[in-house]
Amino acid sequence: MKNLLWFAMCCVIIATATKLYSQGSVPHAMSYQGVLADPSTGKFLPDGNYKIVVRLYEGINEEAVIYSETQRVVVVRGVFNMIIGSVNPFPSTMKFDRAYFLGVSVNGGEEMKPRTALTASPYAMYAENAGTAEVAKSLSPDASVVTGINNANGNITLKGDNGINVAQKGNEITITADPALIQFDKSGNKLQNTIYNSGPEIGGTLLMNGTVSGNGYLTLNNNSIALGKLSTTGAANNKSIIYNGSSIVWGNPLPGGTASGDLTGSYPNPTIAANAVTTTKIANGNVTLPKISTAGAGTDQVIKFDGTDVVWGNGFVLPYSNSVNSASTLFDITQTGNGSSGRFAINNSGNVSSALNATTNGIGNGVSVQLTNASNGARGVDVMQAGVGPGVFATSAGGNAVWGITSSISAAGVIGDNTFGEAVVGRNRGGNGVGAVVGRNDSSGYGCRGFNTKDGIGVLGQAGISGGTGVGGRFENVNAANGNDALQAATNGTGWAGNFTNANNSSASRGIRISTTAGQGGNAISIANGTLSLSRQHPYTSNTTIDDNILVVTAAGNTTIPTGAPLVDGATVWVINNAGAVVTITNTTVGSFNVDPGRAVQLLFVSTVSGANWIPVQP
Repeated sequence: MKNLLWFAMCCVIIATATKLYSQGSVPHAMSYQGVLADPSTGKFLPDGNYKIVVRLYEGINEEAVIYSETQRVVVVRGVFNMIIGSVNPFPSTMKFDRAYFLGVSVNGGEEMKPRTALTASPYAMYAENAGTAEVAKSLSPDASVVTGINNANGNITLKGDNGINVAQKGNEITITADPALIQFDKSGNKLQNTIYNSGPEIGGTLLMNGTVSGNGYLTLNNNSIALGKLSTTGAANNKSIIYNGSSIVWGNPLPGGTASGDLTGSYPNPTIAANAVTTTKIANGNVTLPKISTAGAGTDQVIKFDGTDVVWGNGFVLPYSNSVNSASTLFDITQTGNGSSGRFAINNSGNVSSALNATTNGIGNGVSVQLTNASNGARGVDVMQAGVGPGVFATSAGGNAVWGITSSISAAGVIGDNTFGEAVVGRNRGGNGVGAVVGRNDSSGYGCRGFNTKDGIGVLGQAGISGGTGVGGRFENVNAANGNDALQAATNGTGWAGNFTNANNSSASRGIRISTTAGQGGNAISIANGTLSLSRQHPYTSNTTIDDNILVVTAAGNTTIPTGAPLVDGATVWVINNAGAVVTITNTTVGSFNVDPGRAVQLLFVSTVSGANWIPVQP
């Protein structure tokens, strides 16, 4: 916005009332002169044509325009001159019999403030009414001319001062200005005078409604501009008048002094205080990658929390390796859906490495599996072997390779399920005399149990496989004070509780051998009272020769031993009877042995363990 500094109100060329009236009506026009200058530099605006719009109001703040006129004027050294009313004549309703205020705008800009109050000169236009002599009608015949003014009576003398000259020629009085004060435009036309003040400051009230421009400057007294004179255009609540680097405008002022709060230092250049930028002061998604410091970062590392601080560390990039000292679980995955929590696979038929390797140097478990659902009937560890290797293989340097525990009587600590081969196999290759499979009972149950639900064998002990010379089965009682049996055989069926078979027909092998320590008085075989039913240990058909012992037995009490089919040559019945009871040997033939003619059957009766007597029995 430009300010318009105006001066001079020389309105109408003064002439004698007689001459003016003789020339016709008084002209409805007034002269107006002003100076245009740049407010930021004080220099006059460049010479040229400018559009000036003037408006008249009946009040200084009135919005209703009662007159408006637009002219294009010539500006030389900032000075312009215009005759208001020469383009758009004043309406007849404007009699200049009241106060009028002039508003001016330049080149379509805002109207300069404050508006200018018209002085008395323009009101001389009201003298046009003298043509009708309305006032003269009321004068008395004795009325005369005015001979006094401003309380001064008598003759009046016009005198010029400060470059104003007054000259009289006949009845004409001419008022002129000093030629040094007269400005001319490029066409040689005279302009109104321009004030140049190089002396003291201009005092009093200075009204401006245009742009102050031209060479030089205008100095105002301190405190001479009242707040009401300031334009509010562009102003808003809490705004101040500031210089924005190019002009003076309404704006937000900058604070000054020592900064406080989240700032430190002094204005106008404070800095952010330490720890002032918190999470709530950073908008989500506004920390861009260039803002993240790379201090301490390595290639392929990621930002993570180490339990104490947020640091750069190794990310989960394969191959991944890291070592952390922490009391927390390092790798924790929880699956809340229906899929697996983790999967490790090797898709290389030539790879001999483990799909998953768990190693510990501590005293805890290598792998811990927990099934916390009490109704879960699934397996804790499920191994499916598609080849010929073991499904589960465990080794131990000093402990148990495989240990199974169950708290249910209907369950098993370790169970092997076989659909074709061996379900559970224990193998001892250490040569240290320990068992391959050991059943241990620390309670009232059994150390090892084998049961058969069909026509198989509950427990099978074998020797001689691969040329071995060991024992197929052995039962020991190593506690001398233990009076229980080392081996018990019981049946609830119709078969034998114990069945011993010599399947080698080409050698002199035995069916059963019972040994006791000599001189201890123990029983090799003890048979409870009753009838003992015997069956031969060799395949038997009629007239088959039996040339080996058919029976070795200890009779405890009176015992009847039926021999079944006929005994032939070479057959022997051994009876060990420490108690001296009666032992009767019978045959299916009532009361006698059925012996072939010329053959003998020997019956050995031993009254004591240490003694032996042979008693031949002849037919």
